[in-house]
Amino acid sequence: MTAAARRCFVTQPTLSAGIAALEQEIGGRLLERSRRGVSLTPLGEQVLEPARQIVHRVNALRAAGSAEPARQYLRLAAARAVPGNFLSAFIGGVLANGEIGECRILEMEPDEGGGLLARARADAVLTTRLALDARAPVRRSNKNAAEKRAAKSAAQEKTRERCLVREPHGLAVPASAPFAKKKMLTLAEVDGQPMIVRMHSEETRAATELLRRGHANPFVVARVTSDEWAAGLVAAGAGVCLMPESVARAHLGKGAVWRRVDGVDLMREIVLSWRDPIWDELFSAFSF
Repeated sequence: MTAAARRCFVTQPTLSAGIAALEQEIGGRLLERSRRGVSLTPLGEQVLEPARQIVHRVNALRAAGSAEPARQYLRLAAARAVPGNFLSAFIGGVLANGEIGECRILEMEPDEGGGLLARARADAVLTTRLALDARAPVRRSNKNAAEKRAAKSAAQEKTRERCLVREPHGLAVPASAPFAKKKMLTLAEVDGQPMIVRMHSEETRAATELLRRGHANPFVVARVTSDEWAAGLVAAGAGVCLMPESVARAHLGKGAVWRRVDGVDLMREIVLSWRDPIWDELFSAFSF
């Protein structure tokens, strides 16, 4: 509550009194307090979106009567795996629209986006994921997993999303490697190679499964959480590394090349998600 009051430029008692008055007017509790913090009640979830639309319309009416239009800010949560050059281009495009005064960035893990949107801690989420046809199959016998997927699907019904980029994965290899001159590699050529694993990447598990099915058994020499490190190790000749095409273009230097691998059909998507319809026009028209 203290942080919320600071953002509203009021004291905590003033904010608490305002919330209490609103709850009394509506006739129910909007917030649930626990040891973990403050969260929305079911009624709070129901009220949140209409309330934000009202605020947006009031701001629009104020802007219509002033010489200087009011500009709002965008709270963007971005996964660490989103390439920096892509994030820069996205933010630049949003700010160039003229309606957004500033963009506030929150770094997150790829699976945190849904929760941030549901709790209204972010207006939009930029994350990466494997394309639907490239994800590993889920066992039907796992009832708990099925229930979790159903609950997640229900929670995402209000979420809008748009795939901005879809790109293939390939193998970054040292330029000095014997097979570096080939345009397409085989899984057999990966067998026995030293492997650098990008631990922050969404494809690690699926890639391991694909290699296993193809009877390719590289041995891991490094696990990194930085694309710059991964590219540097490849260029130094330390090993090969599975990575998306955009990561290779952004980080690989003269000492390494990127090649597709026959049988590795992983596709990565960079996805933009949001819930509030006030962003529909801006995000639906956005392009690179």
